[in-house]
Amino acid sequence: YRLGIGFGTHDTSASLLRDSTIVAAVEEERLSRQKRTTAFPARSIAYCLDSQNISSDDLDAIALPIDPREYAKTIAYICDQSSVIQAAEQARYAATVLNAIDPTVIVQTLGLPVTKARQVRFYRHHLAHAASAYYPSGLARAAVLVIDGVGESDTITVFRGQDSELHFVCGSHFPHSLGKLYSAVCRYLGFSGHSKEGTVMGLAGYGTPCYTAEFRSLIRWDGILPRIEPTAIAFGITPLQPSIVGEEFLRLFGRSRREGELLTQHHINIAASLQAFLEDTLLRIAKGVRELTGEVALCYAGGVALNCSANRHLHEARIFNSVFIPPAANDAGLSIGAAYLSLVEDGRDEFQNSYSVSPYLGVGFDSQEILQAAAEYGLQSQRVSSPAKVAARLLASGEVIGWVQGRCEIGPRALGNRSLLADPRRSDIKDILNALIKKREDFRPFAPSVLSEMVGDVFERSDDSPFMLDAYLVRAEWRDRIPAVVHVDG
Repeated sequence: YRLGIGFGTHDTSASLLRDSTIVAAVEEERLSRQKRTTAFPARSIAYCLDSQNISSDDLDAIALPIDPREYAKTIAYICDQSSVIQAAEQARYAATVLNAIDPTVIVQTLGLPVTKARQVRFYRHHLAHAASAYYPSGLARAAVLVIDGVGESDTITVFRGQDSELHFVCGSHFPHSLGKLYSAVCRYLGFSGHSKEGTVMGLAGYGTPCYTAEFRSLIRWDGILPRIEPTAIAFGITPLQPSIVGEEFLRLFGRSRREGELLTQHHINIAASLQAFLEDTLLRIAKGVRELTGEVALCYAGGVALNCSANRHLHEARIFNSVFIPPAANDAGLSIGAAYLSLVEDGRDEFQNSYSVSPYLGVGFDSQEILQAAAEYGLQSQRVSSPAKVAARLLASGEVIGWVQGRCEIGPRALGNRSLLADPRRSDIKDILNALIKKREDFRPFAPSVLSEMVGDVFERSDDSPFMLDAYLVRAEWRDRIPAVVHVDG
């Protein structure tokens, strides 16, 4: 058994490999109820071990997706660029992380003797992202692309995967970060906090990308990789220091929108232009990766790989014959990648494409646990012989259903085991879900769930998208039939 511990960033998680198969993986937020938590994933670790009825004594390796030395160097760089107060906050945060991942502390946390500290392995953040995409893909060779905010000092990295090896090809480093640029513009538009990139991606559909030239002026190209102009963005690297736009950005676009302030067409067009800029930049990077590596398949991970609209353009451009994005392309998947890397380090090179079977690797509940939970919250419960038929009747009558079955998903998307279900034929259901249940902006879209044999009938593509990481154009004849899941851009 090999335990992966995703820590030192947001979306902390744990995963467990038995031989070469992922048998458990869960994000700490699923158990702590703290969205995008940075906390040490103690609950997730306990679940992974309990799911296989093992203890920490049964572990052959403990793997973490962070390089302590490189992480410390990057924090030191940030402190040099920060005010005295900010530098002190960054240093305290970094010291907490570095202390928690000390091998002696790790094994003591797991209840192991200090002599087991040699089992603890460390791997770079971007290498773990690459491993989380490549090793479960089932591909014997592929180009591997990682784009996120920052991991240690890495922001974009290209690898070539061949058999069990991942070879570094090229990369860019902090502060040249597309992920941080996108986050900074989200904050400029008045959307602060976690996961607002999806908000701006949804908003972009309502706008006109009339400022793409201005966004392109913020970068220059170094080979196949973009470099951000230093006056465009003031980057943060830890959760304590968010990225914000810089003087050049404000000169181009004017003052930022305050949270709660009127959202104008100017702001909406900036969102549309940001999204179009990201899509164009991603395609240029992908073309460079194809030429540089000569590979016909791509594995893609990192937080930016969650951008469904950009992924649609990547698939439709046909730069690669196939593109694989794992369900936990964000930092929640780092524990999986780290566990795989420990397997490779020990000379094991057999892999099973577990994602082709199921992304459902988290906590499940039996009937008795469900009945007990219902009783605790004063809810009525009823056993039915055909839950699907009962649910279909409720949906057809206009009800919204919370659907729970099996083990929970790994990654940020609700893929049917922990999902809200509603009738897509109702034009008002999107507003109801956003206002009363999700409590979020009214322009946020929802995804449909479609039988695989009907994909080509409903959409202008017929390939599968099992992890909700792609956006499909709906055929014209279907748009009025399922208005609740058709975004303003189709």
